[in-house]
Amino acid sequence: MDDIVYLNDDPTTPIYQLSAITERHEQVEILWNVIQGGNRDKVCSDVPYCCFSNSAFIIDVARLKSVKDLAADGLPTWLNRSNTVYRYAVSKNGHLKECDTGSVEFRTTYYAQKSNTKITRRIMRLTHSSGDMAMICYMFNGEKIIEQPHGNSKKSEFYSRTRPSLLDEGRMRIKSNIAPRDIIQENMNSNNVLTMSNMSGEFKNSAQIYNLKRSMKDKTWVDELLWAINDQKDREGSPIANIGYNPCH
Repeated sequence: MDDIVYLNDDPTTPIYQLSAITERHEQVEILWNVIQGGNRDKVCSDVPYCCFSNSAFIIDVARLKSVKDLAADGLPTWLNRSNTVYRYAVSKNGHLKECDTGSVEFRTTYYAQKSNTKITRRIMRLTHSSGDMAMICYMFNGEKIIEQPHGNSKKSEFYSRTRPSLLDEGRMRIKSNIAPRDIIQENMNSNNVLTMSNMSGEFKNSAQIYNLKRSMKDKTWVDELLWAINDQKDREGSPIANIGYNPCH
């Protein structure tokens, strides 16, 4: 068996191979083999963080706090170029055959790096009642990510996305009336084993908590307004009973 190489020496993110896997049939075959009990020595229990070379990773989705964390890889903004879903049926001998009504779903999403669109990433996910595995492939091909300012910032630096699961945890803490500084301290204490992969599982600063709290208040105000509108529309004789509206526009 080949020696296992870890991304940034992080034991949670072994590299499957030092090149991207581009053929769909090979991607599906590899993921299905792992789901069926194949060699898991090169399966990640976390999302690879800050990969800067052509590489392929396999991730056990069940080990993640949220499937949305798959896209939080510590790199600057990615542009979603396409999202395609294929379905497969399981034959009697256990192999997969493409079929529109099959029980196995294979979803592939293609991204380009915003700072340099020649750099691409593909996230593939194979789901079935027997397992849920993902593959992430990076294709740099000699290109480099260009540091750019984020938002209104005047500094040119990498901006990495905070894990969605961490933001969800932050919202729950805010609802429990826990102070932002205490939320950050709790987060730091939970990451007592420092690895590259869990760096995206930390809040950047207290301002991020306050912004999260502010956005929750804004959403609550909108939800209350929509509730009031619906309540008035349901009342007999209401002047807005017959007025149509679309809250999504």
